[in-house]
Amino acid sequence: MDFKQLFYIVKVAECQNITKAAKALFVSQPSLSQFISKAEEELGVKIFDRSTNPLTLTYAGRKYIEAARKILDINDNVKKELQDIAGYQKGLINLGIPKERGSYMLPGLMKEFKKGVSGD
Repeated sequence: MDFKQLFYIVKVAECQNITKAAKALFVSQPSLSQFISKAEEELGVKIFDRSTNPLTLTYAGRKYIEAARKILDINDNVKKELQDIAGYQKGLINLGIPKERGSYMLPGLMKEFKKGVSGD
């Protein structure tokens, strides 16, 4: 299982149609259909009930989609957080300062730091 599998299967579930999902994903319908069949074989359960129109999810499919959406959301959140870190929007600052100087210097430094962070 990989992110591509999660994304593709969620897209098919949203579209309730393999052809529409294939167009949205810019892949051919036969390759997407084969991809889903291979995923179902790998998982050992049917995700979609293909006897209905529009496609419906099996019970296992509903559970899969629920988990897949959570995983994809977590992945998106991690990517955004890492982009913020790379762009110096978030991070960690470690200060090494003796207690005697810290009690005197830090209140002023923190006030200036907060000004810079909030843009005041």
